[in-house]
Amino acid sequence: MSTMQLGTYLFYRLSQVTKTVFGVPGDFNLNLLEHVYNFDESQIKWCGNANELNAGYAADGYSRINKFGCFITTYGVGELSALNAVSGAFAENAPVLHIVGTSSMLAKRGACPLNQIHHLIPPKKTYEAPDHKVYEKLAEPFSIHTESLSDENLEKIQDQIDSVIESIFCHMKPGYLFIPSNLPDAEIPVDLNKQLNFDFITKLRVDPHATSEMVSLTLKRIYSSRNPGFIVDQFMRFDLEKLNLFLEKFNFYCYNTTTARGFADESLPNFHGVFNNELSTNGTLEILDQNDFILHLGTNINEVSYFVGGSTPLDKKDVIFIGKDYAQVGTNGHIITGINCHVFFEELLQRMNSKTMPKVKTRKSTALYNNGYTVDDDSKTVTQANLSQVVSAQLRENDVIINEMCSFMFEMPNIKYSKGCQFVGQPFYGSIGYALPATLGASLAIKDYKKSGRVILFQGDGSAQMTLQELASYIRFEIDPIIFMLNNSGYSVERVIKGPTRSYNDIIVDWDWCNILSVFGDRNGDRSTSYKVEKLGELKNVLTKRLDYSDGKIKMVEIILDRMDVPFGFKKLIGAN
Repeated sequence: MSTMQLGTYLFYRLSQVTKTVFGVPGDFNLNLLEHVYNFDESQIKWCGNANELNAGYAADGYSRINKFGCFITTYGVGELSALNAVSGAFAENAPVLHIVGTSSMLAKRGACPLNQIHHLIPPKKTYEAPDHKVYEKLAEPFSIHTESLSDENLEKIQDQIDSVIESIFCHMKPGYLFIPSNLPDAEIPVDLNKQLNFDFITKLRVDPHATSEMVSLTLKRIYSSRNPGFIVDQFMRFDLEKLNLFLEKFNFYCYNTTTARGFADESLPNFHGVFNNELSTNGTLEILDQNDFILHLGTNINEVSYFVGGSTPLDKKDVIFIGKDYAQVGTNGHIITGINCHVFFEELLQRMNSKTMPKVKTRKSTALYNNGYTVDDDSKTVTQANLSQVVSAQLRENDVIINEMCSFMFEMPNIKYSKGCQFVGQPFYGSIGYALPATLGASLAIKDYKKSGRVILFQGDGSAQMTLQELASYIRFEIDPIIFMLNNSGYSVERVIKGPTRSYNDIIVDWDWCNILSVFGDRNGDRSTSYKVEKLGELKNVLTKRLDYSDGKIKMVEIILDRMDVPFGFKKLIGAN
């Protein structure tokens, strides 16, 4: 054992799972932030954000690429601003650590009159002492693991820090670490030989017996089937290399859900589209109908990725669902707990007999992604339907596609992904404004870990106004995403649902998007290029001839859309004509 200052140990541990920490400084976290400068920026660095909500979104976006993200806020005013971001990360299964600098141990023990300190909610009875942990209680529903540090047991702090990081990673859910403002400089005992433990079996309380029985049942179903199919869902994020080697080797029909785009390699000849029941890509359900057994792997059932307008095609199928912490045989079967998809899949690979696997031939045709739309008339105005076709033709391997919670989210299934493409978005939680700061996080993760691939953001003009300040960070931290700014003068999703002419669906005024980056720091145009397009031919010309994708600049392409232009999938979702 040796000793180390608490703040230094924290950033030492974080440097093993991330290279960037987002956040906003405040008086209760300043002592902690000083310790990040004990490290070289190649190990771990600070990325200050415009506000705490944006910091949380950025950490979420970073975690989608890196499998772990982190941000730091201050007590009360800062952590509450970020609560929506943490809630979204919890709903969308993003592994994010939120560190909060809290009131000091002295303040908690009554050093201030009646314990009243700034940023803290006073009690309803003004003569009573306040609850210094009131905000920690608010965060509990959004946290898979919470640790509140104290000077009363310094020898436990290493385990507290380690355990919250481990739980966040394994559960793919956010967690909290509350650090009193006077503790970062405290010397704590540490064992630097101790390694982080990311064992899913112990961390997720997997039942080995139930897992083995479910693997046996699954193998029996696969061996006896003629044409098994695999639907890949959100919780398979950690096993993609093994998964795709498996799918490629046995040629099994495979599908991704809307929240697992790119998980199964969509360039495989045996990949047959995006499964979302009635909202599946054209032809997918007809192809899936030929599968006599379905393994739904990494299951995350929700209204968005498992849309059910009536019955689901899986009701009539021999299907097994394997989620993060349960399995289910059939759509109406009982829940079997203690089964994790990663542990299950690992055992499945170990136990399978290649010789008895069914031989499946490659189909000559697959799902359609164009829904009947063509892009050969350059005089047409751009619509979301033909935009998706133009973009599909321009995608490259390993591109990261980030979609704001705007109407284009419902066109995303019609974009054909290239090999290695990834999706980042909040289709279920659906907090508008998420994508713009999440693009900062995803872009920095790509830079930090020297990954290949462009970052492409589809951003609605209405939702952009929520978190627009983070464009300044694009300039400051030298990222170069391609931004499709979808300008339909307001909130088209809401217009189609209700109030097409109501003022509540209008933006106050149309912004000058092509000059917006100059306001946020690119005064001379050295860091960005911007174009406005309305016709299909203009869009194709910009994308194929005018954008230099290797110049390190931000590309802003403002696309003028009709106010009522929304994808067919969204109309079907809400039952509109």
